Amino acid sequence: MQDQKKMMLQIEEYSLIKDSDDPKDIDKCQRLLTVLFSKMDLIIKGMISSPAYNFWKYAEYDDLFQEARLAILVSLKKDQYSSEKGTVFNFFSTVVANNLKNYTTSTNKRKKDFVFQELSQVNNSLMMYDQNYDKSLIVDETFTV
Repeated sequence: MQDQKKMMLQIEEYSLIKDSDDPKDIDKCQRLLTVLFSKMDLIIKGMISSPAYNFWKYAEYDDLFQEARLAILVSLKKDQYSSEKGTVFNFFSTVVANNLKNYTTSTNKRKKDFVFQELSQVNNSLMMYDQNYDKSLIVDETFTV
């Protein structure tokens, strides 16, 4: 509970100074983000490896991790969190879950589209495939050339 309160105060402080051009404020923003992400990384790691979601099955762990960190950073920059929306943990775990669902869905769709494109190039009607008794693939075209 104390971590939640500390994080809420840090998020509020970050929101107040994030748009400042003062070098002290920029440095302070960096320090606040470092502290916040030390806690947020635990949420992210838990979400990626959670059996409830199984995100790790659908994409590389590092890609998922960076995508989740980016989602949290964007929500912090846009001031999307407020204490009325719930606890810090609930809000950011929802942000991470929704963004990782979108990310894995879109990357898997692109992979499927790529595979279908490759198959359409391989399944050329001009190429006739036969199989010999040695269980190796023979292409008739290669012998006529």
